[in-house]
Amino acid sequence: MKPAPQVDSPFMERQPVRLGFGTMMILLLMVVSAGLGLLVFYALRVPAITSELNAWFGKTEPITSTSDARQAQVVFAMFLYASPMALGILVWFLHLGINWMDRRNRASSSTQEDEAFRME
Repeated sequence: MKPAPQVDSPFMERQPVRLGFGTMMILLLMVVSAGLGLLVFYALRVPAITSELNAWFGKTEPITSTSDARQAQVVFAMFLYASPMALGILVWFLHLGINWMDRRNRASSSTQEDEAFRME
């Protein structure tokens, strides 16, 4: 990859600072991993899942309240079905915000360069 030329002339356009593919991928992975962590957290609150995990480890723990167990299952199911869309919307807003900041920085840098060489 060719390095950007140094700006020695006022007539030479400065290259904007753009976030690369790696930065966007890191943002996406952070959002997805946070969503997965939240999903695991809610899954561990469902008594049916925790009782299965306890059975694998040799522990026995009875479910105390069926209404609390049902509410935890409903919350987990709702989160499970809604999380892909929510994560997609969050990543879209992050991408939109980064592009907005990039456009704003590009516009402000070109305006500042023009102010220094204005002849009035």
